[in-house]
Amino acid sequence: MIELILRKAGPEDLLAVMDIENSSFEHPWPANCLLPELSDGKINYSLIAEIDGKVAGYLMTWRVVDEFHIINVAVAPDFRRIGVASAFLGALVDEARLSGINSMTLEVREGNSGARKFYERHHFKEVGVRPKYYRDSGEDALIMTRSVDE
Repeated sequence: MIELILRKAGPEDLLAVMDIENSSFEHPWPANCLLPELSDGKINYSLIAEIDGKVAGYLMTWRVVDEFHIINVAVAPDFRRIGVASAFLGALVDEARLSGINSMTLEVREGNSGARKFYERHHFKEVGVRPKYYRDSGEDALIMTRSVDE
């Protein structure tokens, strides 16, 4: 049986997060952009998933007024498709309810049908488009949002 532990992220997680980032994205964020997101603050709220003492994934969000804006989610290749990302979203809903947050929003590449279907299963709905949002490809981003109460 897998024991999944979710905890707040910290600067000490940078190397593990960078490894996951590099294995997950064609254009990964550099360390100097990741590090500030791993610090606890008024705006950022980030989580780490651990399985068997190994960092299995991370979730990075910003608190924007009464909303969590999900800026990055990634799961290490060895731990994909076992519920880590779903656990992140469940924990984020719980934190939102405790914090008075009403909704969650994110951007996803228009061509990333797997991610879009994942978020739809978690009650996110497409509400808009950010044209040419991704600098690497010029691809549009779909804006997806959900109410915490769904």
